[in-house]
Amino acid sequence: MATRRSPWLNDRIDLLLAELGDREMVLPEDVARQVISDQHDEVAARMGLGRRAAHNYVTDDVIADLAAEILGINDSADSKEERGVDRGRATTTSQTLTEICAGS
Repeated sequence: MATRRSPWLNDRIDLLLAELGDREMVLPEDVARQVISDQHDEVAARMGLGRRAAHNYVTDDVIADLAAEILGINDSADSKEERGVDRGRATTTSQTLTEICAGS
């Protein structure tokens, strides 16, 4: 699937890259775009929403969690449960990054 370009997506990408940059990690913009697009599609599918409605659920906190997963940071399980973060997603994100980078 082709990656999407929109002001909303560009904002999410900037946030993800900033979160990673704060920890001195660099991720290519096209990889960040694909990771966020995949997350957005997953949210829409799981919740039975259209893409536009799913924007409301890919929040700054979700992007921060994606960055933590990419960095391999094990945030407090209690705080993640409070925010409704799926513990199994870290593996999915790592696999996605590996697949994207292998295809580059």
